[in-house]
Formats: sequence, structure tokens, C-alpha cells
Amino acid sequence: MKGPLASSGYAAYTFNGHSLILDCNNVRAGFLLRNDQNQTITFANDGLIFRSDACLASWNESNADIYGKITVNSGARMGIYESGSKGKAFTFHDKFYGSGTVHVYSLLDTSSATNKSMKFTANFSEGVLSEFTGTIKASWGHLYTSSSYTSDAQGIIGLNGGNFPGMVEVAVGGVLRSAGTNTIGGLTLKAGSTLDFTEQPTSESEPVLSISNALTTEDVVKVKAAHETFEQILDGVGQSENGRYEAKRGILMRGPVGTTLDSGKFVFDADVLGDPTVPKSPEIDGRDIKYGDLRYYV
Repeated sequence: MKGPLASSGYAAYTFNGHSLILDCNNVRAGFLLRNDQNQTITFANDGLIFRSDACLASWNESNADIYGKITVNSGARMGIYESGSKGKAFTFHDKFYGSGTVHVYSLLDTSSATNKSMKFTANFSEGVLSEFTGTIKASWGHLYTSSSYTSDAQGIIGLNGGNFPGMVEVAVGGVLRSAGTNTIGGLTLKAGSTLDFTEQPTSESEPVLSISNALTTEDVVKVKAAHETFEQILDGVGQSENGRYEAKRGILMRGPVGTTLDSGKFVFDADVLGDPTVPKSPEIDGRDIKYGDLRYYV
């Protein structure tokens, strides 16, 4: 199926059940596969194949669980976005292949003040990116990378465990959300980008997020660490001989070998719930971002 031969606009189709190839005709039009309601979509056989610019879209505040292999061919650009939704998500359960570009974003109606706090997440289940060698980008809007836009609209990349050998690029309004243990080939953080760690680090040697080959931090990045309650802190600490409780530090992110992180490039947004006297203490240590070195004295 190909998009219309037109200078503007798009064609919307509903498809469910078999394999599907999305393509366009090198004109100012793309092919949009639009999901209008919460549902499970399964592509059989060869799965869902992107040959050139085409999009998957959430409409009317819809979620979707998507099954079947997805191929984003070299030179192709796959858009995953929402329009008019708040906090919705597509979750991909089967493997990606190819070396194209996947762009996750929140498409806004800038004429409406109520549409400037939208969030849309592309969740990649554990292991689904292990064969994909392309690039995944996140920002506030389709192909926008300018830091001049101040809306809190967000396109969110959700990594949920496993190895992704490709690249991640996060621009203004874009979020890289890491849960479980993730390794990615490369990471570029532009102005207005956010790193969001939804789980506490549990190891002093194994980071939540590892970057294997290249890390570029072009501007200041906001780092959000998972919130803890005072009770959770005490559950994870040990008592020393002098009666002092101490929590061990874990590693949120580790850069490539030879990297030294610039502490001025990372602004932390971390907090402890339930006892404001317990300090928060994320730390830049060489190529590591550490968090959890919280102490309470009895």
C-alpha cells in the first residue's frame, strides 16, 4: 500500500491481522496507519515493513499492544506519534529489524493552549531491539529539534531491558526512559532532553543504562531518578557497628570506556518522599552517574 500521489495531506487506513508494507511515492505525503481505540494489533508472516516515510499514530487517546516483527529499511523513517492524547503508549512486543530511523514524538495543535502538555510513549519490550541497528529519536514534535519550543509535550522512548546496538537521539521535549537493565550502542543528548530512570539502581557494578560506543552531550540534560520513600531507603540499607544506617550507591548510567562525564551537563530531579531531612545525593563519578547514597543516622 502506498500513500496518495498528492502534494499535501495523508491517507488513513485501518489494518489488522496480516503482514503489511507501508510506502510512499516520494511526494509531500506519507502513509499513516492510525489506531483509533485501545486494542491489540498483530501482524503475521513478514510483519510490518517500512520502505520509506510512513507513520503509526495514536488517535483519540488510544493505546495499542503491537505484535509481529517490524522492519524499518535503510533510508526509511518510521514515525510513531500521538495527536490529542495524554499519557498514551504503543508497546512493541516483537523484534525490530533493519537500519532505518524511528522517530517518537507528540504532535501538537499549537493553536490550542490545552494541547501543550501531551505525552506519548513508544515502549520497547525486553529484547525487541537486539537485531535493530538503526536510530531511535525522540522530541516534542515531528522532526523538530529546536530548543526554542518551551512546551512540556514529550515524545518518550521506553526501554525495558536488553541490548540495542543502534543509536538513540534525544532532542527538546524528548525523553529516554530506562527500566530494567539496558545497553545501547550510542546516545546523543541535545538541549531540552531528559533521562528518566523509573527504577532504583540495585548494583554498584551493573548500571541501569550502559552506552557502549559513543556518548555526546550537546547541552544540559535533566536527569529524573525514581522516587523513594523513607521506608524503602531503610529496607535497602545495612546497619554498621556504630549504629549508623547507610545505603549503598547504585549506577544509573555508565558512559563508554574513556568517557569522563561533565557534571555541569546533568541537572538532577530526584527526591525522597516522606522525610525531607534525608538528603538526595546523585553523583558524577568518572563515566558513571550514581544514585542512592542516602544516609540516615540513628
